[in-house]
Amino acid sequence: MITFLRELGEDFCIRGSQMPLKIDQETHHIDLVLYHCGIPCSVLVDLKIGRLSAQDIGQMNKYLGYWRRHKQYAHEQPAIGLIICREAGREEVIYALNGLEEKIFIAKYKVKLPSKAKIKKAIKKL
Repeated sequence: MITFLRELGEDFCIRGSQMPLKIDQETHHIDLVLYHCGIPCSVLVDLKIGRLSAQDIGQMNKYLGYWRRHKQYAHEQPAIGLIICREAGREEVIYALNGLEEKIFIAKYKVKLPSKAKIKKAIKKL
């Protein structure tokens, strides 16, 4: 987790993970809530292991609406939503965001493996 925060920058900190939100007597959980001290604002992160869907974007928009009304302090900038997924269709993102581009961001993650040479070298050390 420390490496992840370093990649984001020094002004980020973790507010919590699996943070509960109660909406219409149903509990929802935000995967990760970060805070940027310099802006200042919260960043709600949703982690998806598969392909991004329009429902994922709708869910994030709902979380942002709740957060801004019930969790955000008056001195803070509006919260930002970040959905990190394995795959996202370009057109799906364009049409599903449709005006939410200032509030919700989509990022694809890729698994980066070491080179074959590094793997072989590590195996030889065993």
